[in-house]
Amino acid sequence: MEFAPELVIISAGFDAAEGDELGECLVTPAGYAHMTHMLSGLAGGKVVVALEGGYNLDSISKSALAVTRVLLGQAPDELPPLTASEEATETVWLVAKEQSKYWKSVDPKACEPQETFEDISFSITEILKGHRQYYLYTKHNMMEIPLMNENLANRFSGQVMCTSDLLDNETMIFGNLRVELESSSTCDVHMHKSYLIDFSKQLVGWARKEGYSLLDVNILPKPVEKHNVTRGRQHMDESSKDVLIYLWDNFIQISNASRVIVLGHGPGCRAVVDLLNRRGVTLYR
Repeated sequence: MEFAPELVIISAGFDAAEGDELGECLVTPAGYAHMTHMLSGLAGGKVVVALEGGYNLDSISKSALAVTRVLLGQAPDELPPLTASEEATETVWLVAKEQSKYWKSVDPKACEPQETFEDISFSITEILKGHRQYYLYTKHNMMEIPLMNENLANRFSGQVMCTSDLLDNETMIFGNLRVELESSSTCDVHMHKSYLIDFSKQLVGWARKEGYSLLDVNILPKPVEKHNVTRGRQHMDESSKDVLIYLWDNFIQISNASRVIVLGHGPGCRAVVDLLNRRGVTLYR
């Protein structure tokens, strides 16, 4: 941007693409799309992309397709949360130190490696999930449902709670599907006098007052492991859908409930709609 070119020519080699065993850099098609999108903001959008090399035809094809879509005006796919390795962070910092000699806009201090506290840190969402589990147990005597599927158990442990009369009550409320905090930007840990309003507590209280059984699901899974981070949000959405199908098949279907009220909240509605479509549930107004 400081150079302000009149034309941008990209030597589009995909050696670094995910799946290229020689490059081993694991750049996803979405990663290439975002780089193209950023470069398209220069020179009034005058961008030339010249196809270069790569050593995996499948990786080249997917990456080139993602780049082409951006050139045609499509928005790049959303990137999952990314964490740079220590080696990558140090490399960026050293490059910034050298380039700052020639470009005023490059600030090496902004790239300086910082000590991490990964071993003793935990996310705000985990705190909220723990609070919700404690609240449902102490206030409504709700217990955690065991998930026999190992993958679902690893990702949704402590997030599926039910009342003791789940299998015997004629009326069941399934859902209260919710997402605690999708982005850390919505929660400032320094704002110690702030409050998080949870209207779902009123819903839970109403259900128990009416004598209904309740199966409560928090569909925000634990973050994907670092080595699987490229699977991103799409994988999270699929996991949310899978856990609803699992609960429907293994608990709701064998219960004595003749009336099931399905509730969705925010992004949880997507998983609800998928459940109704995949299991052919008849809807009544």
